[in-house]
Amino acid sequence: FVSGTMPPQLTRLRHLSAMGLAATHVSGTIPKQWSQLTKLQLLNLFSGSLSGTIPAEWGGLSMFNFIVSNSSLSGMFSFAALPGWSGLKKVDIAGNNFSGALLEDCGQLHAGGLNGGLATIKANGNRFDGSISDSCISRLPDLQDLLLHDQQAGFGFDGFLPEELTQLTRLQNLVAIGNRLSGTLPRNLANLSNLQVMALAGNRISGSVPPSLAAI
Repeated sequence: FVSGTMPPQLTRLRHLSAMGLAATHVSGTIPKQWSQLTKLQLLNLFSGSLSGTIPAEWGGLSMFNFIVSNSSLSGMFSFAALPGWSGLKKVDIAGNNFSGALLEDCGQLHAGGLNGGLATIKANGNRFDGSISDSCISRLPDLQDLLLHDQQAGFGFDGFLPEELTQLTRLQNLVAIGNRLSGTLPRNLANLSNLQVMALAGNRISGSVPPSLAAI
């Protein structure tokens, strides 16, 4: 296995665009110096032993795929605080200790376009809270996977599921088990013609199942 810490000196690789160190014994923090790797667009550190926060300096990178799941990273994770990540396609931060109101402000995320927008958000197993805002969802027309389940004890998304969710016609998986969501299900769920999994157990959602759901 690869082990050790991530060397700040890696900034010498000025043309580095992708880095994969998944399932290794790499530990320590994410070097703020790596923000100088201006061509870095894909980072896969799945199942590592990382700790600390995402350096503020990283907000200027043009990140497309950010995968750091199953580690011990912490601090606030906010799309609004990462303006350079507007072209994100996949973010997998599951199984960490990130916090904040993740889906209240989606910042400058591209709302579709020729190259498509954000397709995958895996944020389960963290310390997120706050609502799922309609303005944020409206910036995610290409979303296929939204995984928000099993936030740590004392945390969880709250508020209603916005009607704007039914405009995500590419959505395949919506998993938000064990949060604090309330209200009723959106009326026009039949719009989600590609939906394969919708798991919302362990919330405070009430009312009846919309008849339109049978049309999917």
